[in-house]
Amino acid sequence: MKFGSSSLACAAILAGAQAGVITKREDDNIDSNVGYLQIGFEKFHGHEFDTAVKNKRYSDIIAKRDNGAYSVDLLNRNTYYAANVEIGSSRQRVVALVDTGSSDFWVMGSSLCSSAGRDDSNIFRSNSAVGTASQTASGGSATATADCRTYGSFDPSNSSTWRENSTSFYVHYADTSAASGPWGTDTIDFGSFSLENASIGVANFSNASIGGILGVGLAATESTFSGIGLLSSQQTPYQYENVPAMMVSQGLIHKNAYSLFLNSIDADTGSILFGAVDHSKYSGQLYTLPILRLYGSPSQPVAMGFDITVQGVGITDGSTYETITSSSFPALLDSGTTLMYVPYTLSDLIAREIGATYSRNQGYYLMDCPSDDDTTQLVFDFGGLQINTNLSNYVIQASSTSNVCYLGIIPTSNVLAIFGDVFLRDAYVVYDLDDLEISLAQANFNNDEQNIDVITSDVPSATRAPGYSNTLTSANSITGGGNIFTLSGATATGSGRASGVLSRGSQTTGSTAGGRGISSILPVTGGSSVTISTSQRSSSDRRNIGERAVPASWLFVVSSFIFSFFL
Repeated sequence: MKFGSSSLACAAILAGAQAGVITKREDDNIDSNVGYLQIGFEKFHGHEFDTAVKNKRYSDIIAKRDNGAYSVDLLNRNTYYAANVEIGSSRQRVVALVDTGSSDFWVMGSSLCSSAGRDDSNIFRSNSAVGTASQTASGGSATATADCRTYGSFDPSNSSTWRENSTSFYVHYADTSAASGPWGTDTIDFGSFSLENASIGVANFSNASIGGILGVGLAATESTFSGIGLLSSQQTPYQYENVPAMMVSQGLIHKNAYSLFLNSIDADTGSILFGAVDHSKYSGQLYTLPILRLYGSPSQPVAMGFDITVQGVGITDGSTYETITSSSFPALLDSGTTLMYVPYTLSDLIAREIGATYSRNQGYYLMDCPSDDDTTQLVFDFGGLQINTNLSNYVIQASSTSNVCYLGIIPTSNVLAIFGDVFLRDAYVVYDLDDLEISLAQANFNNDEQNIDVITSDVPSATRAPGYSNTLTSANSITGGGNIFTLSGATATGSGRASGVLSRGSQTTGSTAGGRGISSILPVTGGSSVTISTSQRSSSDRRNIGERAVPASWLFVVSSFIFSFFL
């Protein structure tokens, strides 16, 4: 989910919102047809959106210090997917970050524009762009002005279709950025279609440096419903139709579901497909898994993110297979997070297998960079469904002249893992918001001929994973060993330790990857806690989920939330 790792999202109740009406138009950049809408997006990398660059891999934007050392902040090594939208009767252009982990749409008000003025000419790029939001801004003055020449803004007084409804919204991010202003309704134009009377928050107070956020997530994460920090204790949580829900109610798509294809590590474009599946974008079987309901109370568990059960992790070089762990743990699929965050025990086990060592000074794992022809893959098992991800996804070279690489797998003291782009770019993901299910398959980068099926009820050609019912019912310890490659439906078979899977020579100097001991505590039913395993890691190395500076994970953290671990 989004809103940093520890941010809270809250808003006043949205009252009197009218139903939206979809109007279709022709646009070469967006594929719109009966039952689905496909929008391509461009990918940018950087610390913040306003300084992110296109067509650059992470290693190209690591800064060199004066003393010759290289500085890298992996927690802020973000990927951004920017949507070009127009708002109101005057069709004011705004660059918004489309977010699968939040559910509201807010934009920067023109009152926050810098004195340089507004210039829309630089907003649109060659393709219409849609994707998922990453970390929105660095901290700073809450009255900072936005560069409207680049990202656009919205002036309600210049739109004859704007209707303010006398309610307020407020959002706050883990990086200290925030936004607040009035709720209202107006037309949102995406190029090939528009939504009329869509709910929009207009920020007249913000220190973010973007045009806005377009949330397309679960209804439970709508800020009007979450109940987190509502502006008045008398306000009752309320759900409304956000953008994908309006697509359904107005007949553009049949079901509140969409497919995400991030494309390969070297590609600078990808796509999101509302209401359909493109079979050309994956290989093998499309398997379905239930979304975990980790929030709420035991009697009323709620799904607030795209959390699913991971049932093991392995490693392969294409000919030999080794299980790293067969322990189950929950993972959030978050295309707004660039890297991967896993419990300390698991990160240590993975690091040991690939020859990485933990640097307490850096706070990351270091390793010798793999060769260009390295075929090593990390394998993630979801109960018979296995997704192979290239090791190259996870390594970030310190410099073009160095053979030292950072490992983009970050240890965390919480049992909830976050699988960001490093995992998702090798997966084809279908998000079914109506049935609370996720369908996964191995991504296919070698087929440009579309084969699109509209989703009317069940996801076309998808079948339940063999381990569909093996969801988490309690917190489990993560231990090494087991065998994920003999599960029914698994894509490969093998047993025991596959010696020689990796041979990289000596490890990079640093702390030993394993053997440091771990402590992960997960809140569970009734507000009690379960210790996953005990350790001796120093307190300075420990971070709870509310402290972790996860870029664009936007993970809602409720001060009193309860993990129910029941469907």
